[in-house]
Amino acid sequence: MSGVGIGARVWDDVRHGRQLDLYAAVGASIVVFLLSFVGVPSQQTVLTVVMAVLALLAIALLIQRDQNRQLQTAVSALSNDLTSPVGRLFVEEDLTGLVGLLRSSHTVWLWGATLQTHTPLFAEEIETGLRRGHNYRVLFIEQSGSAVAMSALRSGRPAAEFDSALDANIARLSGLRAPTSSGTLEIGQLDYLSPYVLYVFDPGSPSGRMFVRIGTFAGSTERRPTFWVSRQQDGIWFDRFVAEFEDAWKAARKV
Repeated sequence: MSGVGIGARVWDDVRHGRQLDLYAAVGASIVVFLLSFVGVPSQQTVLTVVMAVLALLAIALLIQRDQNRQLQTAVSALSNDLTSPVGRLFVEEDLTGLVGLLRSSHTVWLWGATLQTHTPLFAEEIETGLRRGHNYRVLFIEQSGSAVAMSALRSGRPAAEFDSALDANIARLSGLRAPTSSGTLEIGQLDYLSPYVLYVFDPGSPSGRMFVRIGTFAGSTERRPTFWVSRQQDGIWFDRFVAEFEDAWKAARKV
């Protein structure tokens, strides 16, 4: 580091009150060293200054030791924390929160294999939202297609159950459409099994949010990794999931 760089570093430390004890010790040592050449300080003065410098150095070492101990404690606590970063990312499904967002959002996109669990829960809110002018897109897999076979393999359930659930949920949602509704409800089907369930709330809004639940092989539907993404905090990833849905929607057959 150049002399200018060292000087800037020292000034920055002094200006922010960092390591003042060390700089005081160094300054005192330099002053005593320079004065010794002209015979100004007495032996007693030099000894006093030396003792003061040693005391400052001892204080600095104690402070540094305490800071190191605090750092080691923090690192140890982090290492022993049973809640890993991944564990803090994934959350439990919050049905109350989902219904609340469904109720308050003007535009909602739902994407899943059959949405067998949530469609009956959401139907009433969607019907109310349609009367208020809200807009919905719901994307399912195709009946009797390769995505149904893959869903059956992934879940360990018969393929016929998926076809039956699709028929029931599409019929239920289609029945919510009414000429008097000012909102829109579009339904699409695509022979592709998405790796996640995706619910997008107000994708074009700065306050847009989305719920993502990752699919698992033969796992409990209640214990799937689940997380939230918001446009405000996760703009790039929010846009990525939005683009994924839009591409799938373009390729889907509309019902």
